[in-house]
Amino acid sequence: MKNKDFYKKELAKFNTPSPALVNGKLVECLGTDCITCDFYQGDNDCGDRYEEWLNVKVDVDENEEVDYEKYVKENYEKVK
Repeated sequence: MKNKDFYKKELAKFNTPSPALVNGKLVECLGTDCITCDFYQGDNDCGDRYEEWLNVKVDVDENEEVDYEKYVKENYEKVK
């Protein structure tokens, strides 16, 4: 399973093409200072990094209760 499948319900809450990742939490991109977002790295390719993150394999049991914020924070490093 990939992030895009694992976070499908949470991602559906956002009105922008991609959310921001701030302090391990997915938040609305609009109104977020770019430098606080983990998808931003000093260029305009944050959408590309978000797409990469969507396709990272999630290593959890599908039936297990998951702390989404903790999981995002711990596993974002795989994309950086």
